[in-house]
Amino acid sequence: VFQYATSQTAGTALYENIVEEGQHAIDNFKTLLRAGGSDYPNQILLRAGVDLASPEPYRAVIRKMNAIMDEMESILAER
Repeated sequence: VFQYATSQTAGTALYENIVEEGQHAIDNFKTLLRAGGSDYPNQILLRAGVDLASPEPYRAVIRKMNAIMDEMESILAER
């Protein structure tokens, strides 16, 4: 469960970075992919702009889940 949750959190943060920062975040993501298993995952993520030791990646997940819930409520209200 822990690995899934941290992977989901990192993925959401990477996605938000790409949407907000564009090419710079894409380049960081490519660097993450090229790193493979060359370092500890948290260090590779740090170089890609995601710090799992800070609250921001978790806030990104909460924002995404809130948006999904809002969309679900809107769809259900139309029925």
